[in-house]
Amino acid sequence: MALVQELLFDEMSGHDSQIETILVDPVAETVTVSFLSYPTDQCRDRIPLKILFTKVTSVSTIADIKELAKNRGFGNVVQWHISKKEGTSFISLTGGYLAITSRDVPTVMDGPEMSASE
Repeated sequence: MALVQELLFDEMSGHDSQIETILVDPVAETVTVSFLSYPTDQCRDRIPLKILFTKVTSVSTIADIKELAKNRGFGNVVQWHISKKEGTSFISLTGGYLAITSRDVPTVMDGPEMSASE
């Protein structure tokens, strides 16, 4: 999982990812975003990926649901910038955006185990 965490910050742009779910828990101060994403530009298959944001202080989103659904097959994420420290992470969508501000570093909750050669 450490490799996927490193890729999240350094290699993955999020381009052509597919959003599956966005879960906001105001009591726990968390946001979980589930994607199917390409781990690198060379990969031909998307992998399941969940990013957990903890100690969340704000969430802003504008989302054209019909546009997200229409572009899901190609990928409804244009790109992302996931913060490497506390602060705001930005996810640009087809027909919108998602901005999540947290007092903690976002982490990968689960996904496939990857070796350094992948």
